[in-house]
Amino acid sequence: PAPPIARPGRRSLASLADAAAPPVVALAALLAGLAVVGAPLGSVQTVTQDEAAALLGKILVVYVVAAVLALAWWVGVWFWEGSTGKTLGNLATGIRTVDAGTRGPVGFGRAALRWIIVGVVPLGGILVVLLSPRFDSSGRSQGWHDKAGRSLVLDVRGVAPTSSGYDGVASLVAGGPWLLYTSDAADAEGRG
Repeated sequence: PAPPIARPGRRSLASLADAAAPPVVALAALLAGLAVVGAPLGSVQTVTQDEAAALLGKILVVYVVAAVLALAWWVGVWFWEGSTGKTLGNLATGIRTVDAGTRGPVGFGRAALRWIIVGVVPLGGILVVLLSPRFDSSGRSQGWHDKAGRSLVLDVRGVAPTSSGYDGVASLVAGGPWLLYTSDAADAEGRG
């Protein structure tokens, strides 16, 4: 059988896990970078004006690198979700993002669009993710970002892998129950 639509609670947990990862990456980069440049963390130092200017310049570089790493993380997530339907949160909760029509990958652009809509206004964007699927009258629990990206989020826990050559949104985790039922797979198996 086709995997069911993911419930809003599971989707919310995945979204929160995904939103927590970039700040952790940025914080790790900041702490490591500040230690490398010799910034006094939690202590006070007396320095000359020239030493302070040099240190501030180094700290600025650390902040820029941390921001670039956080952005690179998001771009990587967009590629990963666009080609496989997976994010860290999706893996943890057993859900996958798929094209609403074909149940295949949504692609980079539509995956990015979904996240951009969520992030336009931080608090408002998160509320869109958490609340808008609850008001979808189609029964598919699509949020505004899903509708804009023409995507669905499916619960793939316990879904048996397909036996056709096309595995839909295939798993990167060997042996995991992450493969999705697709219309192509159903046709190949005589179920479509």
